[in-house]
Amino acid sequence: MSFSGGLYIHIPFCRQACHYCNFHFTTSLHYKSRLVEAINREIRIRAAHFEKPELKTIYFGGGSPSLLSISELNTIMESIHRVFNTSGVVEITLEANPDDLTPEYIRLLKTIGIDRLSIGIQSFYEEDLMWMHRAHNNIQAMNCIPMAQDIGLGDISVDLIFGFPLLTDEKYMENLKKLTDWNIPHISAYSLTVEDKTPLAKSIRKGIDSRPDEGKSARQFVLTHHILEGKGYEHYEISNFSLPGWHAIHNSNYWLGVPYIGVGPAAHSFYEDCRYWNIANNQKYMHLIESGQETGEYEIINPDTAYNELILTRLRTKWGVDRADILRIGTKYADHFDSIIGVLIDNGIVEVNANNYKLTFEGQMMADHWTEELFI
Repeated sequence: MSFSGGLYIHIPFCRQACHYCNFHFTTSLHYKSRLVEAINREIRIRAAHFEKPELKTIYFGGGSPSLLSISELNTIMESIHRVFNTSGVVEITLEANPDDLTPEYIRLLKTIGIDRLSIGIQSFYEEDLMWMHRAHNNIQAMNCIPMAQDIGLGDISVDLIFGFPLLTDEKYMENLKKLTDWNIPHISAYSLTVEDKTPLAKSIRKGIDSRPDEGKSARQFVLTHHILEGKGYEHYEISNFSLPGWHAIHNSNYWLGVPYIGVGPAAHSFYEDCRYWNIANNQKYMHLIESGQETGEYEIINPDTAYNELILTRLRTKWGVDRADILRIGTKYADHFDSIIGVLIDNGIVEVNANNYKLTFEGQMMADHWTEELFI
């Protein structure tokens, strides 16, 4: 079996827990080296499943991958190069926090092949960062971007969050202005969501914090769209904006159905019409890898799931969903789609061009709702 696609490496370490985060992570770093070795072993195991595994993209996510030393990152890169064909890799991304970035660290990242940074800034205002319980401060947020640009690592994506109680429209517009003034090539802007079992959810239940205002979130989503498009950014996916030619290749491939392998605790993989996921427990993950046991579970993606995921991922992007792709899953899915889509087009929710369908900007305002309307 051959493979050509992306590799995702989940690094489950964080300096501290953010108020809103529900990703798999730990703030304990004392077994970091052991877990890195387990990841290296899993890379070898996953590659051995294929005859000629080729990578197009590599993505270090988490967690906070920038908590790894250059030596630890380099051992992972060496493992990857040893067992995968990496001659066609076009993008290697590292998620990073501002407090981890120093000139020396950035220079060394370049030497081991990292060519893109995804920086979790979220806001440039100190009171916002404190409310989120971010590990960095506003000075670090302000300094890390020009620092990376000056060193020559200019392929940068920045994450911002909007819709939270402390964020006024004026502050949010200033956050966006800072990024466009720096000519950041890629911006991901996310509306704050309240996930169960997070500190934020508990705080809301106790009445300490209020729920996000949906009206504010919608208004700041509109601000994001108009401000960034006015500065030449393409709104190519609901939460993602890029200058021409700078869209995130690895993440875009998720939406386009390109196969990917995930390693590390809680990581997911998708190939050969199957989805795999590793156990979301660091100690158990390391034990399973070290004892040569399977680290997770899998499911065969049935036609209903394939159709729903096609709608979920493609409709929200600039590439849209082609009716021919739906028809390949099955005639009943094309018939189901046809029975609903006309109303959405008439109401300005979906636009169609030569049997290609995508959400209008108005449709993107309630994307989850409209995509669910099309599910089977």
